[in-house]
Amino acid sequence: MLEKKKYIIVAGLAMTFDRQPFVPMPQLLAMADKVNKLNAICSLCGKEAVYHKKINKESFQVSALKPDRRFVARLDASIFQARCRN
Repeated sequence: MLEKKKYIIVAGLAMTFDRQPFVPMPQLLAMADKVNKLNAICSLCGKEAVYHKKINKESFQVSALKPDRRFVARLDASIFQARCRN
């Protein structure tokens, strides 16, 4: 594509809230000539956030970090917050 002066820009999360690869990002990152990785700001302490937590809208309880491939179907019942490593 570069030979044809065509550029492809992709934006997305690298991993899910349960710290699993967010498909197809690993494959896209592997094919990229250049990657600019940006981070959010932690909603608790203000440091650089590399993770995000899933929180139930009604109870405001943080979900456990366990694999859950069906979480996309329940996004309407959740909110997500950027979080640092701490």
